Amino acid sequence: MKVLNWIKKNLAVLIPVMLILGLLNGHWNPMEYSRVICVSALLIMIFPVFINLEFNKGLKEFSNSKWIIVSTSLVNFVLYPLIAYGIGWIFLRNEPAMWLGLVLLSLIPTSGMTINWTYFTKGNMASIMAIVSAGIILSVIVLPFGIPYINAHLMGDGTVNVDKQVILEKLFFIIVIPVIFGYVARKIIIKIKGYEFFQKMKPVNGGISALGVVIVSFLVMSLKINQSILNEPEILLKALIPVILFYILIFSISHFLGNFLYGKENAKAFFFGTAARYHVITLGVALGTYQKYDFLGLITIMIALGLAIQIPALAFYAKYLQKKDADLEQTAQA
Repeated sequence: MKVLNWIKKNLAVLIPVMLILGLLNGHWNPMEYSRVICVSALLIMIFPVFINLEFNKGLKEFSNSKWIIVSTSLVNFVLYPLIAYGIGWIFLRNEPAMWLGLVLLSLIPTSGMTINWTYFTKGNMASIMAIVSAGIILSVIVLPFGIPYINAHLMGDGTVNVDKQVILEKLFFIIVIPVIFGYVARKIIIKIKGYEFFQKMKPVNGGISALGVVIVSFLVMSLKINQSILNEPEILLKALIPVILFYILIFSISHFLGNFLYGKENAKAFFFGTAARYHVITLGVALGTYQKYDFLGLITIMIALGLAIQIPALAFYAKYLQKKDADLEQTAQA
């Protein structure tokens, strides 16, 4: 329990460290892609999150959160993918695989920590539950059509074919099955041990998921396909600039748009529901879809960098909100 809490609290530092260690490990002990190993690690990361996610509560909030669901969905599935595409057009036109990785990075909204960040900063919990639930449902609907279209546009030489059936299959194993099993597991836990025990289990599940993130970060960068980064370090610089710019833009837009459209609590839910990207699911889809292509490493480096940037950036923003609220409270009491 203490170890899991330590991992969760230090995730922002651990992820870059594990990415570097993974690269070094891959240099001396390069790993071939293994579906069993990668899927197992992904499930360790995803399944505990979906046990904690009370999906049915999110669905119940749809009728009370229509506008924020519509606005976050437009931002998540239209605006931010277009921004990623535009950044890629500027910086990565000669690197279509990296361009594809950046667009894939932008496609799946929220993350395993989205609800936690909203809770820590006293945002609207009903709204964020609805946003996360809507994001998961729309991802399963939109991605099987969106990814093949984007793939055909960016990798349009005809040598890289992606069928929507393949994407649907990956999403089924990475989203649908964990959601169903998470719901069943949660029901069983609550029935046997009670809701209070389930609430106490949530931090443990969060810690297990954080451990999964650390393991996946190490494994992905240990893959043989990523070793070109050590041989050609300029690839890292080429990838880093577009990813950093993408996050600067989406954090800025989510902050200002959320505060413009909504009051304080819903603005926080809007921010964490749009600024965060679900790298774990994106990584699972990318690994499963492009495993036979030698450019997979260029896609995974974009997603891995996004993960390394997002977690400390969200932690910093959460602390900023907490400090801002504390200062306002002190001013009101003065």
